[in-house]
Amino acid sequence: MGTISPLPPGLVSGETFTTRLGGIAIARSESPAVFWVRAEGIITPSLLREDLARAEIFAAAHTSGWVYVADVTAVQAAHPMNVLELRRIPSLAHLQRYVVVTSSRIQRWLIRGGRRFVKPDAIVATVDEAWALCT
Repeated sequence: MGTISPLPPGLVSGETFTTRLGGIAIARSESPAVFWVRAEGIITPSLLREDLARAEIFAAAHTSGWVYVADVTAVQAAHPMNVLELRRIPSLAHLQRYVVVTSSRIQRWLIRGGRRFVKPDAIVATVDEAWALCT
Protein backbone atom coordinates (compact mmCIF):
# COMPACT_ATOMS: atom_id res chain seq x y z
CA MET A 1 0.00 0.00 0.00
CA GLY A 2 1.15 3.61 0.42
CA THR A 3 3.47 5.46 2.73
CA ILE A 4 2.39 7.31 5.85
CA SER A 5 0.65 10.56 4.97
CA PRO A 6 1.79 13.83 6.54
CA LEU A 7 -0.41 15.23 9.29
CA PRO A 8 -2.56 18.28 8.59
CA PRO A 9 -1.47 21.47 10.38
CA GLY A 10 -2.96 21.87 13.83
CA LEU A 11 -2.65 18.24 14.86
CA VAL A 12 -0.28 17.35 17.69
CA SER A 13 1.43 13.96 17.62
CA GLY A 14 0.82 11.75 20.62
CA GLU A 15 1.33 8.10 21.51
CA THR A 16 2.62 5.42 19.18
CA PHE A 17 1.93 1.71 19.61
CA THR A 18 3.92 -0.87 17.71
CA THR A 19 4.30 -4.58 17.24
CA ARG A 20 7.01 -6.35 15.32
CA LEU A 21 4.99 -5.98 12.10
CA GLY A 22 2.95 -2.79 12.39
CA GLY A 23 1.99 0.23 14.38
CA ILE A 24 -0.47 2.98 15.14
CA ALA A 25 0.41 6.63 15.75
CA ILE A 26 -2.14 8.95 17.33
CA ALA A 27 -2.42 12.70 16.82
CA ARG A 28 -4.98 15.08 18.32
CA SER A 29 -6.48 18.50 17.82
CA GLU A 30 -8.55 20.43 20.33
CA SER A 31 -10.17 22.85 17.89
CA PRO A 32 -11.65 21.24 15.94
CA ALA A 33 -11.80 18.20 18.22
CA VAL A 34 -10.12 15.49 16.14
CA PHE A 35 -8.60 12.14 17.08
CA TRP A 36 -6.37 11.17 14.14
CA VAL A 37 -4.93 7.67 13.78
CA ARG A 38 -2.22 6.70 11.30
CA ALA A 39 -1.77 2.96 10.90
CA GLU A 40 1.02 1.15 9.08
CA GLY A 41 2.14 -2.39 8.40
CA ILE A 42 0.06 -5.25 9.73
CA ILE A 43 -2.64 -4.15 12.17
CA THR A 44 -3.70 -6.52 14.95
CA PRO A 45 -6.61 -6.47 17.41
CA SER A 46 -4.22 -5.60 20.26
CA LEU A 47 -3.12 -2.42 18.43
CA LEU A 48 -6.74 -1.47 17.87
CA ARG A 49 -7.60 -2.04 21.53
CA GLU A 50 -4.78 0.35 22.54
CA ASP A 51 -6.05 2.90 20.05
CA LEU A 52 -9.67 2.62 21.18
CA ALA A 53 -8.70 2.93 24.84
CA ARG A 54 -7.13 6.33 23.99
CA ALA A 55 -10.13 7.27 21.83
CA GLU A 56 -12.47 6.61 24.79
CA ILE A 57 -10.41 8.97 26.97
CA PHE A 58 -10.51 11.60 24.21
CA ALA A 59 -14.28 11.13 23.89
CA ALA A 60 -14.83 11.69 27.61
CA ALA A 61 -13.02 15.03 27.37
CA HIS A 62 -14.94 16.20 24.27
CA THR A 63 -18.59 15.99 25.17
CA SER A 64 -19.62 18.57 22.56
CA GLY A 65 -18.51 16.23 19.76
CA TRP A 66 -15.40 15.12 17.95
CA VAL A 67 -14.19 13.36 14.78
CA TYR A 68 -12.28 10.06 14.54
CA VAL A 69 -10.02 9.85 11.46
CA ALA A 70 -8.20 6.64 10.53
CA ASP A 71 -5.49 7.00 7.89
CA VAL A 72 -4.92 3.45 6.67
CA THR A 73 -2.90 4.35 3.56
CA ALA A 74 0.21 2.55 4.86
CA VAL A 75 -1.60 -0.58 6.07
CA GLN A 76 -0.33 -3.72 4.37
CA ALA A 77 -2.68 -6.22 5.98
CA ALA A 78 -5.20 -6.48 8.79
CA HIS A 79 -6.09 -9.34 11.09
CA PRO A 80 -9.58 -10.73 10.33
CA MET A 81 -10.62 -10.29 13.98
CA ASN A 82 -10.05 -6.52 13.70
CA VAL A 83 -13.67 -6.23 12.65
CA LEU A 84 -14.72 -6.87 16.25
CA GLU A 85 -12.72 -3.85 17.43
CA LEU A 86 -13.55 -1.62 14.47
CA ARG A 87 -17.28 -2.10 15.08
CA ARG A 88 -16.83 -0.22 18.38
CA ILE A 89 -15.77 3.05 16.74
CA PRO A 90 -19.23 4.35 15.66
CA SER A 91 -20.54 3.87 19.20
CA LEU A 92 -17.80 5.91 20.91
CA ALA A 93 -19.31 8.62 23.11
CA HIS A 94 -20.00 11.99 21.49
CA LEU A 95 -18.56 10.90 18.12
CA GLN A 96 -19.86 13.12 15.32
CA ARG A 97 -18.07 11.58 12.36
CA TYR A 98 -15.86 8.57 11.55
CA VAL A 99 -13.63 9.09 8.51
CA VAL A 100 -11.26 6.64 6.82
CA VAL A 101 -8.39 7.87 4.60
CA THR A 102 -6.67 5.70 2.02
CA SER A 103 -5.13 6.56 -1.32
CA SER A 104 -5.62 2.96 -2.48
CA ARG A 105 -8.69 2.37 -4.62
CA ILE A 106 -8.58 -1.29 -3.65
CA GLN A 107 -8.66 -0.44 0.08
CA ARG A 108 -11.55 2.01 -0.47
CA TRP A 109 -13.44 -0.67 -2.38
CA LEU A 110 -12.82 -3.26 0.35
CA ILE A 111 -13.91 -0.85 3.10
CA ARG A 112 -17.08 0.07 1.20
CA GLY A 113 -17.79 -3.65 0.72
CA GLY A 114 -17.34 -4.24 4.45
CA ARG A 115 -19.73 -1.47 5.52
CA ARG A 116 -22.04 -4.16 6.79
CA PHE A 117 -19.51 -4.71 9.58
CA VAL A 118 -17.49 -1.49 9.79
CA LYS A 119 -19.44 1.72 9.22
CA PRO A 120 -17.35 4.82 8.55
CA ASP A 121 -19.31 7.96 7.69
CA ALA A 122 -16.85 8.80 4.91
CA ILE A 123 -14.07 7.08 2.99
CA VAL A 124 -11.72 9.55 1.32
CA ALA A 125 -8.54 9.42 -0.74
CA THR A 126 -6.50 12.24 0.80
CA VAL A 127 -5.59 13.79 4.12
CA ASP A 128 -6.88 17.13 2.84
CA GLU A 129 -10.32 15.64 2.11
CA ALA A 130 -10.43 14.14 5.61
CA TRP A 131 -9.34 17.39 7.26
CA ALA A 132 -12.07 19.27 5.36
CA LEU A 133 -14.63 16.93 6.93
CA CYS A 134 -13.25 17.76 10.39
CA THR A 135 -13.58 21.53 10.15
